[in-house]
Amino acid sequence: MKVALISLAVVTTITVVGCKQDIDTVKDKVAAVSQNESIQQITKQTGKYITSNLPASSLTTEQGFNQTIELPHNKFDITVSDGDTISFKIMGQRVRVRLLGIDAPEKAQSYGIQSREALKNCIANGNGQVHYNKKDGYGRVLGIVEVNRVNCNIEQVLGGHAWFYEQYANEVPYSMRTKLAAGQSAARQKGIGLWHETNPQAPWVWRKLKK
Repeated sequence: MKVALISLAVVTTITVVGCKQDIDTVKDKVAAVSQNESIQQITKQTGKYITSNLPASSLTTEQGFNQTIELPHNKFDITVSDGDTISFKIMGQRVRVRLLGIDAPEKAQSYGIQSREALKNCIANGNGQVHYNKKDGYGRVLGIVEVNRVNCNIEQVLGGHAWFYEQYANEVPYSMRTKLAAGQSAARQKGIGLWHETNPQAPWVWRKLKK
């Protein structure tokens, strides 16, 4: 069953898997969204896994995400460095893209290889685009990767393949930020992906220790 949530003029469709009682519980919670209750709170209170698609194209009016790069149609032309970074060439120039709002395990970390494979699978599902509004200090595009209307940034977190990068949450459109927070909460609760470990080491901590 699909339930429509309307919050801050953004319409989001979520699919809730469970029995009728669970669905009725979610119905009761939907009304609270208009009273500033977050999707993360709904996830926590129902105890159910909420999966959702938030097409990046719907975010282009938020925070100036009005620049778009088409991904190469041949997925073999896209290099996936890890679970949050891809690169490809456009007219001979290499473009590096850092997925906005998430931080994936480094390749040398536990679950690093699995995280990279998950991102490969997401971008292999069809034609895609990168939506962005700026680059970082390393010249990388800070982007939202969308393939067949699936937001790969969110998918990485929902599947337990990456962390929600809360330190840079203000750079992420609000409607996407709430889904990243809810996705991480749900993945952690279910113990999927990197959360199968009791206390996985966050990549920003790992990098700091390696300096």
